[in-house]
Amino acid sequence: MSIRPHLNDAGALGERILEWLRRRRTVTGGFQQDGIGWIRQPDRLIRVDFAKDAIHLNRSDNEEAQEFATIPRTPGDVLADAALPSEKLPGETLNIVASLVAALGEVPRFSRDVRLVLSGEPILRTSVRLPAASSRRLGEALRYELPRLSPLGADRLYYDFVAARPASGERTGEVALRLVKRSAVDQAVAICHAAGLKIAAIAFGDDRRDADWRRFPVDRPALARTLWRRWGVAALTAAALVLTLLLVAALYGRGSAQLDDISGRVAVVRQHAAVVAQLQSDLATLAAEGRFLSEEKQGPMLVGVLAEVTEVLPDGTWLTEFQIKDGKVRIQGYSPNASSLIALIDKSPVFANAQFEAPVVQGQNGDQGGNTERFDISFTLRPMR
Repeated sequence: MSIRPHLNDAGALGERILEWLRRRRTVTGGFQQDGIGWIRQPDRLIRVDFAKDAIHLNRSDNEEAQEFATIPRTPGDVLADAALPSEKLPGETLNIVASLVAALGEVPRFSRDVRLVLSGEPILRTSVRLPAASSRRLGEALRYELPRLSPLGADRLYYDFVAARPASGERTGEVALRLVKRSAVDQAVAICHAAGLKIAAIAFGDDRRDADWRRFPVDRPALARTLWRRWGVAALTAAALVLTLLLVAALYGRGSAQLDDISGRVAVVRQHAAVVAQLQSDLATLAAEGRFLSEEKQGPMLVGVLAEVTEVLPDGTWLTEFQIKDGKVRIQGYSPNASSLIALIDKSPVFANAQFEAPVVQGQNGDQGGNTERFDISFTLRPMR
């Protein structure tokens, strides 16, 4: 059983996902280098810029704004009645709406989510120090601070803020406020709605930070569509990566389970092999012992060999040494006629191959007699029938 094919499948799936990301990179014009910007799609919203003298329409092309229409405005025109229903709008405002509709004639209806930019309206920026709190509580507290910061009441203003984190050891932090007349924002929004546009974001002049969608009249469906277009690839990529990781984890868990099962089986087989090896060793030992006993039983006994030597040797001959090893006998001693011993030993049905291991020498003084010869003879035992 092998788990390698499963792991290879996981690797192939990862390669296919990487290839999809490479193709996506080609479609979106390459990765950006700033953090996770490579998965964020360019902002394709049409920009409707309400300046003092005109309304400028810009389209984003390769993340560069290109103006494609300009609608003049009467000097000093504040579009005071733009928030009225379209049938009650004054002629000046109706002309602006008609020009706006004409300028957007080639734009598909499903692409009419816009960024409303108020660059011709004064923006009041100020700051206050407030205790550290959540964004909701800060917003409620700032409503009571607005009369002190602006001559207009809170019901005549739109505002948003950014709270800085309090310094270490401090309980209060700086809150940066941005305030604009409610009427100016409502008028611009009303004109856009009359022209069939949806407000996905509101901005002020060259500020990089859009207005807080929770405090300004932003169309929530348009905002949701914009966020999806901007981060949809990131969400799908993250989902694909999560699914890939889950799949790899599942395959790895399955492979680990199979590997554990194989390891358990190998351990059992090893135990059986150890038992078999021990039995084989025991059998080999018993066989060796049996062969030894058989060989010992088949070989002549020491007493029997010694008796046969005594029977073969003539009278007057005695031994000083007697050795038997591996079927070979060696005797040393004295005899009146040592030279005749070889023939006597070879005549025995038990012994064979008798020979002198050393020259025969005459017995010296102090030996067993002066007429004896000292001998050193070896011979082998004949196989037993």
